[in-house]
Amino acid sequence: MAQSTTVIPSDVIRELQQHIANNQLKAVGPDDVRQGFCSSWPAARVGLEGLQTVLSLVPGVTMFAGPAISVVLAAGDAAKGALCKTG
Repeated sequence: MAQSTTVIPSDVIRELQQHIANNQLKAVGPDDVRQGFCSSWPAARVGLEGLQTVLSLVPGVTMFAGPAISVVLAAGDAAKGALCKTG
């Protein structure tokens, strides 16, 4: 079987390198991660609860998905309690 070779033109490579250089993610620290989690967890929790409710209507799925979602909810709630300021 013959191998196929693809050649990427050098101008395309330079353009891609420039795009990557201009769009690198900034370094994030623990406070950025904490703030992101604390602001997004309430909506994520609601979504997971909704998913759990919908999946409870599908026979057989709840046996596996239900406990998994419950674990994620418990872990998220524990993380929220440890990381997020209340009040």
